[in-house]
Amino acid sequence: MLYHPDVTDKNLKNRNSYKYCEARLMPFNIESPSWVMIYKAVVLIAIPQGEMPFASEITSQQVADSFRNYFEWFWKQSRPFRNNL
Repeated sequence: MLYHPDVTDKNLKNRNSYKYCEARLMPFNIESPSWVMIYKAVVLIAIPQGEMPFASEITSQQVADSFRNYFEWFWKQSRPFRNNL
């Protein structure tokens, strides 16, 4: 999981306490009320805020691979969370 740089250490510590979960801070300050989940050939894009929350599911290997490439690039730019609490 990649989080906005302003997320608290407490939240990252909580996420990292779950088995098979690694949470990191985004390397850049990208303001966005949305999240993206990629699984196999499916991409789920959600905007959970506002009066009309929205989610879209895209089933396409090509689209999933594209989003996965974006994620992997950001992941390589981020650093593992070091618990300072």
